[in-house]
Amino acid sequence: MAIPLTTPWFRRAPCALLFLLLSLGSCRETLIAVETIVAQGGSATRTMTVTSHDLSESDQPLTSHPEDLRLPVAGWSLEKQEVGEFRASSYIADLNQSGSPLSFQSRGQSTRWNTTYKEQDWVLFRRILYQESVRDVIDPTTVKGAIDEASQVAAEVMSDVFHNLIGAGFEDSVLFTRLKKDLPAFFRDAGFIVWQEMSRTAHQSRKDEQKRLERRILLLAIDYGLPLSPKWVTSLKTNPGDDTDHKIEQSILLWVEELLQPTEIQEGRQAIYPDLKAMLFDGPFEQAVSDAAKDKFGGEEGLDDWVKDIESRLFGAFGPSRDDVRFRLTVKLPGTLLRSNGWLQEDGRTFHEFLAGEVFPDGSGLEAESIVWDFNALSALGAGSLIPNNQTVLAWMTLLGDKESPLSTRLRGRLDEVLKVCIQDRSLDELEEKLPQDFEAIESFLAAEKL
Repeated sequence: MAIPLTTPWFRRAPCALLFLLLSLGSCRETLIAVETIVAQGGSATRTMTVTSHDLSESDQPLTSHPEDLRLPVAGWSLEKQEVGEFRASSYIADLNQSGSPLSFQSRGQSTRWNTTYKEQDWVLFRRILYQESVRDVIDPTTVKGAIDEASQVAAEVMSDVFHNLIGAGFEDSVLFTRLKKDLPAFFRDAGFIVWQEMSRTAHQSRKDEQKRLERRILLLAIDYGLPLSPKWVTSLKTNPGDDTDHKIEQSILLWVEELLQPTEIQEGRQAIYPDLKAMLFDGPFEQAVSDAAKDKFGGEEGLDDWVKDIESRLFGAFGPSRDDVRFRLTVKLPGTLLRSNGWLQEDGRTFHEFLAGEVFPDGSGLEAESIVWDFNALSALGAGSLIPNNQTVLAWMTLLGDKESPLSTRLRGRLDEVLKVCIQDRSLDELEEKLPQDFEAIESFLAAEKL
């Protein structure tokens, strides 16, 4: 989405970074399909297929994979490797120790691929819990460091620009003092707001994103002294009006003019201000900021390298809108599928598909659960005709309590022991004798669920 050059710089500036990554596209599309066939106990066979197509051609031929993609080598049996195609499989003895099948690189760091497998014993069945997720390389410390650095650079560049445009008298102004002290904090706060907005899903309305970002930046600026009414800024959501830009412009002019007051006004001297409107909105200000930034890093190439470094620290390998890579995670669990956050296939498999941009910033992946019935236990407890479906599973789990609760676990331990004795004895007598408070409820449940 292009931001028109006729839009005032004070509206373009906070939005420029937001829409930079949102507008990035690629002529290549890569599909990473990983299928995991899980055995009870936590072992598995995993197959990975990577295909890359050139979307700029009508027949979408195969093309090279992304430069930052690292494919697996050790522990995998290679089945196919050609331009744009990769297929390999691996046996995994323990899914909880499986590691990452592949990764993307950013500043020497690798994206992470996490898999967890857990089994719970519910006497009548075993509950299988499976999670598989892809996570970017960013972390809060890296993001904070990048925002702090960019904020300090922004304050220094702005200070240099005002010094060059206003002259030596700028060093005696309130603005000079604030640029050295509390305005870097403003840039840090504004930078975090921009990062938050970019971290939102890239599939939201970009027009709505721009409006929300503008409001948040203006409200922040009010906290730092911009003479605008918060109520007026909030009303921009539904009633922007034709005079919005003019009103913001006048507020900025008043703000800067006040900040250009000398820190100490000497008797007999009067502060002389430049034509702020011409300087800030009709003249060289925007170009001066660009030139000062280039000078700080030794030219345009140095500035580009610094910007790329900041971007990688803020947005990792994927960022909020990377759409040239798509993941499709598929799993087949033992027993009967209970639930999943993905789509279901007729053969009992479930899959979840998502773009790389959806991985940023908190990860994305597949979660699934299945049930392996113990028909010997059902028969032993006199429930051989119980309907072994998901409704029965949820009803039994509700009756026995949350397996993850510490209190429930302590109480459940005793109940599980007694029920296992009942299975061995093929009678509920032990339950009636040792836990009479549970006997009636469980006996009623087993009877009620029969056909």
